[in-house]
Order: sequence, then structure tokens, then C-alpha cells
Amino acid sequence: MNSQLNPEERRKLHGMCNELVNSMIRVQAEKDLQKDIVNRAKDELEITPKIVRAMARIAYKNSLSEQKIETEELFHLYEQTFDHSLTQKEENGREED
Repeated sequence: MNSQLNPEERRKLHGMCNELVNSMIRVQAEKDLQKDIVNRAKDELEITPKIVRAMARIAYKNSLSEQKIETEELFHLYEQTFDHSLTQKEENGREED
């Protein structure tokens, strides 16, 4: 690490730090805006923040088809794993063998 900066390098570093601070301020402002939008959807439309965020994320990534496939896979696997009636039938079938 170069801890001995000449005056020009110090000015550059100062400028870079200012750019980062300004970027951080913009990011925080965007986060605040997103939170406000989610709260409006909750208050005005009674849609949960989780659903609004998920919808926005899918729209942003343009990934509805992928999401449908993943959800179908998740439900299929969940039902195979946790569907008690199916599990009991399988166990009863083994007991009869």
C-alpha cells in the first residue's frame, strides 16, 4: 500500500472518495424510494411487501418463465418430501411387502 501520496495523488484520492460518497447517497435514496413504493402497495392495494418485491425482481430480471419452472420444481419436490399422505402410503406399501 502506498501511504505516501504526493499532492496530485491526494487530490485524486479525495475526488474518488467524494464520488463514492455521492454514489452511496444515491443508493440510499433509491433504497428509500423502493421502501416507500412497497409500503404504498401494502397500504393502498393490500399487497404484501414480499409479493411486490418478488414481482418487481421478476420483472427486472425478465425471468417469469424461469421462476415458474423453479416454483414447479420446488412444489414437486416439497410434495414428494413432505406430503404425509403420500409418505404414509409409501410406508404402508413397504410394510405389506
